Amino acid sequence: MPDPVVAAVFAKLGGRAALGTVVASEADLARVVSNRIPLKVLRHVKRHGPLSNLEIQMFIIPARTQRHRVARKEPLSIEESDRLVRMTRTQALAEDVFGDTVKASRWLRERLSELGDKPPLEVAQTGAGARVVEQILAKIDWGAAAGMRLWRVSSDRRARDFTGRYGLLNAGRWNTPARAVTYCATVPSLAGLEKRVHVSDPALLPPQVIVEYDAPDDLLQREVEIAALGPGWTTRESDTQRIGNAWLDAATEILLFVPSVILPFAHVPDRNVLINHRHPDAARITIVSVVPFTLDPRLFQP
Repeated sequence: MPDPVVAAVFAKLGGRAALGTVVASEADLARVVSNRIPLKVLRHVKRHGPLSNLEIQMFIIPARTQRHRVARKEPLSIEESDRLVRMTRTQALAEDVFGDTVKASRWLRERLSELGDKPPLEVAQTGAGARVVEQILAKIDWGAAAGMRLWRVSSDRRARDFTGRYGLLNAGRWNTPARAVTYCATVPSLAGLEKRVHVSDPALLPPQVIVEYDAPDDLLQREVEIAALGPGWTTRESDTQRIGNAWLDAATEILLFVPSVILPFAHVPDRNVLINHRHPDAARITIVSVVPFTLDPRLFQP
C-alpha cells in the first residue's frame, strides 16, 4: 500500500497530469526531483495549494527567476525541485497529523518559540530544518518527546568507545586524521550497508555489533545537501573531507547530516551522520543498546 503522505504529496503536486509520471514511494519522489519538476506543477500548486504565490516566491523560486524559466521553457532546477517537494511533504505530513488541512496550514505558519520564533514552514525550506519540523510533528502525533536514534555497526571491541577515536587515527569520507568524530547512520540498514561495501567475505570480520544511540532532538545540527556538492562528488573525497574538516573545526553544531555514497539521492530520509566530539553536547548522546550483528550472507551473493 502506498505511503499516505507520499500519495498526498503526489496529489498536491498535480498528480500524473502535472508531473508526467506516477509517484508511489520516497524513491519516486527522489527521481522526480532529480529529473527536475516541470513548471506546470507550480501553476497547479498556485491554484490549489499547499503554497501561496508569495510563499513560492519566498521559499522556492523568486518571481524574476520564474519569468526567466517560463521564457526559456525550462523546468525548475534540482535545488528548486527539492525545496518544492520537501515543503509539500511537510504540509502533507502536518495534515496527516492534525487530520485537517486548515489546522495544519495554520500551525505551519504560526511562529514557534522552539524554532527561534520562526514558522515551521519557513524552517522546513532546508533539509535539516524539515527534519526538526518532522520531529515536532511526531511529538504532537505520539505525545512523546522521544530523542532521535542513530546507528553504527562496529567491531565488538570498539562498540562502547564513544570518544571519536576513529577520526583521531583515521581518515574518513568527511574527515582527515586528528579530528575526533564518530560516523553513524539515521537507520540501521544504512549502517549495515556501509559496512558491507568494505568487505567481500563476512567470515573475515571480527565479531560485529550494532550500536544504537539516543541523541536529544534539540541538538544543533547541519545538513550537507547533495546539490551543493556538484556532479561527481562521490569520487572527490578530498572535497568532502575539506567540507567535513571545516565543520569539525568550527564545532558550531554537534551533528552533521551528509549524503551516503551508497544512496546518493537528494530526497531520501536515510543519511549518514557525523558526531563532533569537540562539541560540549557530545556528552548528551548516550548508548541505548549494543546488539550482536551479522551481515546476511545474501548480501555477498553475485
